[in-house]
Amino acid sequence: MGDLTGVDEVMYWRRYKSGLVVNSFQIYLWMYDATKSMVEEYLCTDGLPITLSPIYKGDAVYEDIFENRDPRLRQTVLHPADAASYSWGATVPLLLGVSGSGSLTGYQTIKFFNQQINLLGHDGYTPCIILRFGEVLLNYAEAKAELGTLTQADLDKSINKLRARVGMPNMNLSNIPVDPRYTSDGVSPLIVEIRRERRVELFSEGFRYDDLRRWKQGAKLTKKDYGIRWDAAYKAKYDPTNKCSLKSENYPGTTINYICPNKGGNFENPVFEQKHYLWPIPVSARSENPALGQNPGWQ
Repeated sequence: MGDLTGVDEVMYWRRYKSGLVVNSFQIYLWMYDATKSMVEEYLCTDGLPITLSPIYKGDAVYEDIFENRDPRLRQTVLHPADAASYSWGATVPLLLGVSGSGSLTGYQTIKFFNQQINLLGHDGYTPCIILRFGEVLLNYAEAKAELGTLTQADLDKSINKLRARVGMPNMNLSNIPVDPRYTSDGVSPLIVEIRRERRVELFSEGFRYDDLRRWKQGAKLTKKDYGIRWDAAYKAKYDPTNKCSLKSENYPGTTINYICPNKGGNFENPVFEQKHYLWPIPVSARSENPALGQNPGWQ
């Protein structure tokens, strides 16, 4: 699949050709796994977040995280029942270090995996989508919401188009859920839900870091990442030193263990500083124009 000509959703893309110019796109994507935070972001099929929905089944059993959830979750993270479709010969979930290829978090990403053109370790001619219509719809809804002019009609021709194609309920301006996890973010429940939709739809497409900087939500980048639940999902097959204890929001008063993908590594205590909201101005640019100065914190 080296040609996206005629694909309605793709508005701008770059072609690659074996022997001329290639990429390591699939290898690059293989380095990224969904986290507990990401998996918990997907709404339930009643349109409510897991913190509010009575049909959320919890994560004590790995397969239960997919039940009654936005179909995009199963299209993004590997479900054990789908392993054969991706020529997965190992038990799912598979953690890095158990055997063969694996995931740091246990949530193996499959969003871009195409078994028919499995080019891992080979020259890649997978085309690069630079702009797709889904992003345009999300940009439109967010801009209208930030301006305070978003209407139900605007939602119906943007976010609700994305939801409709996966069979999810519409976002309704008159009934926006209030997810208790985000009440301290300093934005309205409407903005929260639009940002959630963006995170879900554009997962692993290279937007998250810049979005958090744009929203001045860098504090989220300082939170430790977690993976699959340890005590029920995979505890017999992995090094127990790689687990962390976390008080669960879904089971108040209890402590549940989850895989901690960064435990013992360089990202054990992630840092985001105020200066990271802006990039440093390059030396080359300041040499040409000394009047440019430097952004705060990069002197």
